[in-house]
Amino acid sequence: MTMNPKLSKHKNSSNLIWEKLDDIIRSFSVCNKLFEQIELNNKSWAIVGGTIRVWITQMGNTTNDLDLVVNAGVTEIDDMIKNIFSQNKLLNIEKTKLGGYRVVTDDIQIDIWSANRTIGIVNGNYNDENMYRSISKSAALSLDSIVFTSRGTIYERGFFKTLKTGVLSLNHSKINQSQSIANKAIRLCNEYDLIPDLALQSLIISEMGLNQNDLLQVINAYNKRFVRTGSRLVSEFENISQPHKR
Repeated sequence: MTMNPKLSKHKNSSNLIWEKLDDIIRSFSVCNKLFEQIELNNKSWAIVGGTIRVWITQMGNTTNDLDLVVNAGVTEIDDMIKNIFSQNKLLNIEKTKLGGYRVVTDDIQIDIWSANRTIGIVNGNYNDENMYRSISKSAALSLDSIVFTSRGTIYERGFFKTLKTGVLSLNHSKINQSQSIANKAIRLCNEYDLIPDLALQSLIISEMGLNQNDLLQVINAYNKRFVRTGSRLVSEFENISQPHKR
């Protein structure tokens, strides 16, 4: 099984990410079929969420989980999924919120949805002329604001700054599902040895019913080893990322 030509032509932009994606496509036939459908429909795509974060930081292993947004309408994605299912009736396919799909096998889970139905876009957090840049801006937490597109472009808003400074921040004040954001912030602080900025601290304290001392105990974020050892890798990716327009 080989990588689709459209995937490989930009590979030199960021070899590490393309190699990780190539591994997934080679390892899981459903991924290969999915990207074939996207290519047949001549649609652009982007990887978002924890998978791309782990690939860039090289911490953890999320090759069994892929979050994929496609610059296509909901009905077009419906047709792509139907075509994939027609080739493999054993696939477990679930409809998700906002018209997306979750494709599950024994080995991998893929969430795929229309780019303009990304939750932050639907909630009106940002409206940028570039859809993928807008998605990066709409992420509530700085460490989630990373998008890698089919052109090999990286868009981000505070992602690299967070890894360099060790401070996790709120990207905007339009917060939905505050409890979920607070829980995720605590998890990311522990995984990446971060501390929350003051706005995020206030959110966590409010949602979790903590005081300031409790917060410091919950977030075990005193060792900045990763920020130091990861700085060279972070700088490498930061050099190819695109500045966001405010």
